Amino acid sequence: MAPRPPLHFLDLPPEIRHAVYNAYVDVDGGYVVNPRTNKLVAATGNQKHDYALQLTCKQIAREMSGLALSRNTLHFKVEYSDEERISAARFDATMAISLVRLVEFLSPDQDGGVDFTQDIEDEVVGEFPPMRPVFAAIDDLPDTYGDLQLSIAEDFAIPVSVFLRAGWRTFGLAVKQGSIPKTHSMLSYSDAERAYAVSQEFWPWHYNPSRKDFARMFGKARMVRRQGYRYWLKPHLDADGTRQFTQGKYRFSAASKAVRFLSQCPKQLRMQLRRICLHETSHSVAFPECHALGLIPFCQENPCLYVERRVNIWRTLLQTTYADSCILIWAPELEWQYFTHPEHTGREESANGARLASHRITRVFSRWAMEALELVRSGMPRRSFKLVLDGDPAPQLATRLFRDIIQRDATWQRVLEASWSAVEEQHPTVDISLIRSHKGGYSFDGFPDMVDAIAGNKHELIECAFEIGPNPWDETPLYRQFRCFPPGLERFEAAAGAFVDQPAQFFDLPHPLPSWTDLLAENILPEFFNSDTELDQVEAVDLYDVINDVEPDTNEDDLVADSTDTSDDEDDAATSNDEGDSDGESPPGDDSEAEEDARSYDGGENDD
Repeated sequence: MAPRPPLHFLDLPPEIRHAVYNAYVDVDGGYVVNPRTNKLVAATGNQKHDYALQLTCKQIAREMSGLALSRNTLHFKVEYSDEERISAARFDATMAISLVRLVEFLSPDQDGGVDFTQDIEDEVVGEFPPMRPVFAAIDDLPDTYGDLQLSIAEDFAIPVSVFLRAGWRTFGLAVKQGSIPKTHSMLSYSDAERAYAVSQEFWPWHYNPSRKDFARMFGKARMVRRQGYRYWLKPHLDADGTRQFTQGKYRFSAASKAVRFLSQCPKQLRMQLRRICLHETSHSVAFPECHALGLIPFCQENPCLYVERRVNIWRTLLQTTYADSCILIWAPELEWQYFTHPEHTGREESANGARLASHRITRVFSRWAMEALELVRSGMPRRSFKLVLDGDPAPQLATRLFRDIIQRDATWQRVLEASWSAVEEQHPTVDISLIRSHKGGYSFDGFPDMVDAIAGNKHELIECAFEIGPNPWDETPLYRQFRCFPPGLERFEAAAGAFVDQPAQFFDLPHPLPSWTDLLAENILPEFFNSDTELDQVEAVDLYDVINDVEPDTNEDDLVADSTDTSDDEDDAATSNDEGDSDGESPPGDDSEAEEDARSYDGGENDD
């Protein structure tokens, strides 16, 4: 009997070979992106995966092509970095100023005139339907509403991202149509076309802008001192003696890191990806709730890609910046000071310190929920994205907050909705959305149904990683309380007033969570708590003075009213060009290793 020929690996059936391949490339915990090098490493360590089998021969290389990325999840995490802190703080201030200027642009002048036509308004509403009540209010200003506020997006229950994109779209169309002077002052540019071009380049999900990026954002002059590098080097007093808080731990979101990585990754590698997990474990800058919008092009390009964005309730969601607080600029020191006052913690502390107040819970939950819903309207493919609310390390309290506050508020909105039809009949010419969005108890259209779907684990975009159940609240007895009021506006206002007048609830944060104020303190550099620090005073206007004093014909050079040394910031502008990379910034005069590494992304397959 002739000897049996030796069995080679390639003689095995394809299904067996692929089982071997899968076991070979599987990495425990998947991959994470090294923020310094922008390269992938195993989540359990910095070692690279062994690609010896893939390099054996051409057939095996072909059969294993793309398998490492398709089999393993890519993880992106929020991480604090001293090197990125000032860049993040400057970018946060810049995005806030962008919103401020859009509010100013959309607001009518003293004669009721605006710099955009009805045709432009109609086109923008066609692209962004949630903006319809905003433009309706603008058309009636100031008789029915008053001046537009910085909290305009929240006032009209629309996502901040919608207002930003629609506002800039309006501005761009006005420039193109010629209804706005080309010398209109916007951002720090007197060239309106340049200002619009810059706005389209730097969205809130832009990651770690370089010094050249900032120079392009600002033009010839900064709008406010917070946009400058030196402002953030140390705390100080401004010309009015007001302390300037500069010791926050400013971070970029996990979503923005993913957008940066994917944009620099070759398309061939992007098409191999199957699953990305974003770990939003800490507060981050520049309206982080909307940053998943930056992932839409990549999900459209690769229909097999699934993105899960995990948002920690305690350290991320509940610390979301209000639209009307700190002129939209996050200042963790101010947040900490605010909540150390007994009035804001129930006037007493628990065994675990200061407590969490109920008034912010539904408000910030709605912000994140609205932005998740906006993804589909903006083009995110269905079943490509999921927002997961993570209640660890206190899932029982997360369950209680959802049941006692969020589901309660959803029930109250249904009570108010029952009164809206009568209001519309009484006031057919008044936009009901303008009334209801300025009363308590209203989150946004569809909020109650969305909460019910989440509670039943049936929502396609949002889920909770803690136990939830059916709504225990019944709107019928609540609605009966207001039947004594005439149907219409009076009954509606009575119900809205009753919602607002509910006593605040306060929640103890259980171990291993620290107290609420200690959670906030995690976002502050330790030096802040050194009471012996002496603060220098500068001869400079603060943020609010600059915003209020800027006139349309203000010279750009007049916008910088800081007598402190700004040579480094001026150097930014002097070295600006249109090809500057987005590599973060280091102290002036030094090139950081991280900045150099980030520019040298190696798309080779061995770095998958």
